[in-house]
Amino acid sequence: MTDLLETIRFFRTAIAGSVLVAVCCAVVGVHVVGRRIVLTGLALPQVAAAGIGLSFLLSGFAFTGEGSGLGWLRSHDLMALLAAGAGAAALTERPGRRGAGREVRTAAVLCLAGGLSFLLVQGSALGMEEVRNIVAGDVLGIHEERLAQLALFLGPVLLLTALLHRRLLFASFDPEMASTLGIRTGLHDLLFHACLAVTVARSVHATGTLSSFAFLVLPGAASMRLFRGQGAVFAGAAGLAALGAAAGFLLAADERLDWPVGPTATAVMVLIFGAACGVRWVLDRRGGGPAASSAPR
Repeated sequence: MTDLLETIRFFRTAIAGSVLVAVCCAVVGVHVVGRRIVLTGLALPQVAAAGIGLSFLLSGFAFTGEGSGLGWLRSHDLMALLAAGAGAAALTERPGRRGAGREVRTAAVLCLAGGLSFLLVQGSALGMEEVRNIVAGDVLGIHEERLAQLALFLGPVLLLTALLHRRLLFASFDPEMASTLGIRTGLHDLLFHACLAVTVARSVHATGTLSSFAFLVLPGAASMRLFRGQGAVFAGAAGLAALGAAAGFLLAADERLDWPVGPTATAVMVLIFGAACGVRWVLDRRGGGPAASSAPR
């Protein structure tokens, strides 16, 4: 117990950042799972990673140096945000239109971005070490200043989704009725994809592509199997994500294991999702009612 408390004290900033990213991904991810755009949730982290890779590559050119006016091209966070925003805009489609053509287009973007993220970093001076960081994340590098930056970006996303979650869900699942009630479905769809882009861009640089995708999908999917009602599903997703991120971090930080944090937290989140599926199965066998639907009610 003493060792655990000492680990929490020593890594408190990194743990807080990991939990913040996981919770924000989970809250936004409820909409991702509910809209059935999981493939988009997989593609956007790769797109953001490609933006980070481009920033590494451009860092080796003189025209992006200080005083050139193009120094912002070296900013990993900004390039990830721009790439994720462009990816979200390219993959945006009105709710209810989920044909095979969109899935193929999303898969093509995923393959292109995944390849570019490796090739761009490999062509930079840093090489494959940064490829590993993009995939596994750099959670231990979250210091107080970086935690404040994460809160500055992700805090408004959490606030916006909390205030507008009913309208966002309504605009997603019944856009025609929402329009008749005066809800601007196009605006809310734009707001959702903006929140998704910001969340992905900030989470990829902090926790890696694998962990970002896992926390975008698994907490929301697990919560939908355990809880009913909009508020319970969102709160459950946030709670499960916080549990997975914190437990994964502490497990990875054990000196006997010394595992990378991102993949470890992902594995823990998979176990939590599996446990939620098991609980749902037991409840259904005991007559606990039909399984929770794919969208929060």
